[in-house]
Amino acid sequence: MACNSHIYRLDNVQFPQVVELYNKAKANYWVPEEYPLDKDKHQFYNDLTEIERHYLLYTLGFFSSAEGWVGQNIIEISKQFFNTEIRMFLGYQLMEEMKHIDTFRYIIDGLGLKAKDIYDMHQNIPEIKAKAEFELKATKELCMAQSEDKLIEDLFVYYAILEGVFFFSGFITPLAFGRRNLLSNVASLVRWILKDETRHLAFGIHLLTSILKTYDSPKIKNRFNQLMRDAVDIEIAYAKVAMPEQIVGLSFETYSQYVKYLADRRMRSLGFEPIYNVKNPMKWITTQTDLPDLTNFFEAKVDY
Repeated sequence: MACNSHIYRLDNVQFPQVVELYNKAKANYWVPEEYPLDKDKHQFYNDLTEIERHYLLYTLGFFSSAEGWVGQNIIEISKQFFNTEIRMFLGYQLMEEMKHIDTFRYIIDGLGLKAKDIYDMHQNIPEIKAKAEFELKATKELCMAQSEDKLIEDLFVYYAILEGVFFFSGFITPLAFGRRNLLSNVASLVRWILKDETRHLAFGIHLLTSILKTYDSPKIKNRFNQLMRDAVDIEIAYAKVAMPEQIVGLSFETYSQYVKYLADRRMRSLGFEPIYNVKNPMKWITTQTDLPDLTNFFEAKVDY
């Protein structure tokens, strides 16, 4: 799938915040091989229950393909912008997304799993496939229409929803294991990915906010609202099969409420009313997802 070039100009707009995020990204370089997985592999087969392994397999099944969806979309949206700062960040983000793909490959191999079985989950598991179709539909529509409406919708779907909701909720499972001193290096790798994705999310929200200042469409609020509701329904359907039984520190009920909490945060960050008005059911995750340097940098401007 490839779009023809369609440059979107934010005339007389500069992005010093984006340059700062770009510089933070350069200073945060890491590689997955820094974290050996021998102990994690032993724990995966000897200390985790069958249902706990099920939780992690679904997490890997989603992320092993989802990072690629982002990479494909970055290639297309980078053709839509003239601004140097935006293109710089998108280029670096693409490199980071490829590293995330490599990291999940490293985890799959390190735990001794069959790679094909994991990668095929986005086709064989309907609830993961639904997330893929939801995201890739936005890219396809952007390529076909090449309009301002479709660009804004695509940015919302990939940043506010995929990275802001699907990714942030998906990080919970490995972080919950790490909190129990299980799969500690898998959890450490996910924390590095989380740092990258937090910057990506801050960039996307900042870019969307900048565009919306010059975009006059009474339909956008309702469209964003419906897209977010659809995404939450898809994610909750995924959780029903990914989390069929409760494990220590995590359950379908708490996960579903957290998804709705994230959806509200993303809507508020763009200046819209929350949809669900629910509280964070897992306060412990805040210390790991609300990273201090980025919170201090962006919290006064956007609730990323």
